[in-house]
Amino acid sequence: KQTIATLVYSEDYGEAVQAFSEKRKPKFKGR
Repeated sequence: KQTIATLVYSEDYGEAVQAFSEKRKPKFKGR
């Protein structure tokens, strides 16, 4: 089962990977 924290983390992780591949700063949500 997935908690809210896990969901936010995986979303931030996906954003970080995407930002890295586009060579830009990641935009994290909820922080």
